[in-house]
Amino acid sequence: MLCLFRWSPFVILRTLLLLSLLASTTSLPADTCTAYPEGSWKLDKDSALTFELKWLDALNNKDSAALNCILAPEFIDTSRTGALRPKEQILGELASRQDQYHQTLTGLNAKLFGETAIVRGMNVITDSKGTEVLRIRFTDVLHFKDGRWLAVAAQETDAH
Repeated sequence: MLCLFRWSPFVILRTLLLLSLLASTTSLPADTCTAYPEGSWKLDKDSALTFELKWLDALNNKDSAALNCILAPEFIDTSRTGALRPKEQILGELASRQDQYHQTLTGLNAKLFGETAIVRGMNVITDSKGTEVLRIRFTDVLHFKDGRWLAVAAQETDAH
């Protein structure tokens, strides 16, 4: 058989390097974020509820790196006043948050719909003396992607 195309050593080496690079990058997660909270993340209700608590920890600790990993790029929060707050605004406001308040989540409940979780609960906010200041009912939408949860939307309403 007559070979009409001749591979030069340079073409072979370049092809092997390209194939090696492709093989190594496809084994990495699509989106690595080193500040993402540690945990055994699964597509189940308990894992979604644990994620909620990690999210609150990031807020209480003003951990903007973790919060950046937790919130999806397209995340939007509908505040208790009806304002739409994108991820960039949430991250920008984190440093100015007042430390005299403590937040506790109660009544957490999660429902799964495919790779999406809807988490509902109550955020009870108390002052430094432990006096309740505000109760906010919330609904969070989470998406399970690449073996971890991401928050894609949140909505808050004053509870009476």
